[in-house]
Amino acid sequence: MANVVKLVGEQVDEISLLSSGLPYKTGKRSENKETYSRLRYNGIVFNVPDNSPFIKAFESGKVASVKLLDTERESIVTDDQGVESTVKVKGYEFDSFISMDQQLNRALHTNKLAMLSATASSKDLTPESINALMAL
Repeated sequence: MANVVKLVGEQVDEISLLSSGLPYKTGKRSENKETYSRLRYNGIVFNVPDNSPFIKAFESGKVASVKLLDTERESIVTDDQGVESTVKVKGYEFDSFISMDQQLNRALHTNKLAMLSATASSKDLTPESINALMAL
């Protein structure tokens, strides 16, 4: 199982968009004429479909966190003498992201729950106070 790499804050800012609108060469996505973007983090390139909501959020600077899967694949390399060998190459696979809007909504929801809990534990719980809290 791949290790999870979670990027937050300034780490998200270190992701670079290298290119976008690249056509898939094989498979269903190629048949559907879909495209993808290439991004880089920590010197490692990973791909994300252009129709992913992540791309729009990333381009508008509204990504709060990103989850990548740390992967390894084998690659054949040829040295100066023409000798081939197999090496393991580190890679990332895009998994998911949280937008700034999602993060804000989660924080607001958490605060509402805390306020409801505090109010419910008081003896002054009235329908009016509950409605006022729910309107927040």
